[in-house]
Amino acid sequence: MKKLLLALGIVAILILAWFVSDALKPKLFARVDVKRDSVVITNGNDSSWESPTIILNDAFDGPILEVPGSWQPAERREFQLREFRGRFNQQAFNPKFEKVREVIINVKGFQMGMYR
Repeated sequence: MKKLLLALGIVAILILAWFVSDALKPKLFARVDVKRDSVVITNGNDSSWESPTIILNDAFDGPILEVPGSWQPAERREFQLREFRGRFNQQAFNPKFEKVREVIINVKGFQMGMYR
């Protein structure tokens, strides 16, 4: 019983530490415009984003696009929705049959940005 309580305490401390470390990161600011066949994103932070990952609709299994390199402050980029691929099946996002409900931007060193 003591070992179980100790293990649960350690897990709770690790989860709390993760939430605290994430809360200390700066917020990610972006302007996101979803068009019929593309998504336009502008870096709203004062610092560059290094190799961001953009996810559509679902952080766990939504279509994903990894953008290599540095993305400068106020830089605007447009991505065709067909460039996004499913995480598991690698199927291209099809804007004729699917809608973008949410755009999630993940950049190391920033809190994850979610835009609806």
